[in-house]
Amino acid sequence: MHRQQVPPLAELKKVLRTSKARRFVDSSRVINSAIKTRNAGDDQGKAVRCWVFELGG
Repeated sequence: MHRQQVPPLAELKKVLRTSKARRFVDSSRVINSAIKTRNAGDDQGKAVRCWVFELGG
């Protein structure tokens, strides 16, 4: 298995904010997670804070 080391968090955040392939939009947007809702087994959305990037095309 090819395991890569994860860079330090500060460096990772800096690189992600300047991403060229997927333009960075927001770092603390509240999103209703379909995954968390499905795993909890209820119909209410579970709010999570996410980093948001543009959809590539």
